[in-house]
Amino acid sequence: MIDVNLASIHSVHQLVLDILPEADLDSEVNLAVSKWSLLTTAFYTSDTHKARLIAVSASNSGSWLHALPSSSLGNLLDNNSLRISVGLRLGAKLCRAHKCRFGAIRSARFELQV
Repeated sequence: MIDVNLASIHSVHQLVLDILPEADLDSEVNLAVSKWSLLTTAFYTSDTHKARLIAVSASNSGSWLHALPSSSLGNLLDNNSLRISVGLRLGAKLCRAHKCRFGAIRSARFELQV
């Protein structure tokens, strides 16, 4: 997952080099990335959080945001499906903790467990 500041630095990198040819932003970016990695590994301790972090760190993880919703293509989600999809991706609470029909207690985050 890229911090907003890192994304901003990346987007203006060439402009800064044009204005200040001696600027070395690569070392600053590398330092920020290493600090971000230390912070995230310390914060995310459960396997679920680590898996979510790895998934959103993939290079194409946000590609679905560029797809135009179209019912003829089959990628138009109704409001509830979109709410559930985004909630699962963010790890938000989707429901209350409850006992499922098989007797297991399900958490409010409703992880997709087998």
